[in-house]
Amino acid sequence: MAEVLNLFSFLFGLCLGSFANVCIYRLPRRISIVTPNSFCPSCGKKIKWYHNIPLLSFILLRGRCAYCGEKISFLYPLVEGLTGIISFILFKKFGLSLQYFIYLLFCLSMIIVFFIDIYHYIIPNIITFSGIGAGILLFFLFPVLPRKDMLLGAITGGALFGGVSLLYYLLTKKVGLGEGDIKLIFMMGFFIGVKGVLFVTLLGSITGAIIGTFYLIFSKKGMREPIPFGPFLSFSAILFVIVPEEFLAPLFKISVF
Repeated sequence: MAEVLNLFSFLFGLCLGSFANVCIYRLPRRISIVTPNSFCPSCGKKIKWYHNIPLLSFILLRGRCAYCGEKISFLYPLVEGLTGIISFILFKKFGLSLQYFIYLLFCLSMIIVFFIDIYHYIIPNIITFSGIGAGILLFFLFPVLPRKDMLLGAITGGALFGGVSLLYYLLTKKVGLGEGDIKLIFMMGFFIGVKGVLFVTLLGSITGAIIGTFYLIFSKKGMREPIPFGPFLSFSAILFVIVPEEFLAPLFKISVF
């Protein structure tokens, strides 16, 4: 029975990953995520259900549209597979519980933010506001952490990023952190608490600085190209949720002190 449930958790994650792909493609383009049915971005043909099976259809179709033969972005199976793996890990961690579903949806929203911000330099309000609303509901109805930690996590994240953004603007008269980043870390606080917010801030800053430096050195656009911070925050948040705490202990010590 355990093996069946483990498999189910992976397959369930694949399906959610397919939905994440819909959000990643449609939200920045202001297309409804409900209608129309899935379609090929190249030829516009509606995709049959058997051409839309997570991972399997991509393999059987050899990564091409069944109608026009245009290549399908590798992003689609990547997101599906990644979500399936995360779902499996969370199921092993929480079992078949409400926490499993809550943190799976949280990680799903982080995946959506990661790719949208990379490609479009935006963090959709529907993600952050929905997450904040869900966090407030959980705070009152089913706290996933001690209520004090949830509240302080949100306040710490919002105040920290808001303060840094304001200070940067006062010193340079330019916008540093975007409002989307501030809303994102505020939302995260309800789900990962103070320790999580500090961890995400530290790891996000480290990875952002390293990758950003390499990008500025080797990219032809250099300083002219903005580097979104949302992907580093969302990646760090997923790690905080799925990686056992003992493996993250060194960073915890640094982020706290």
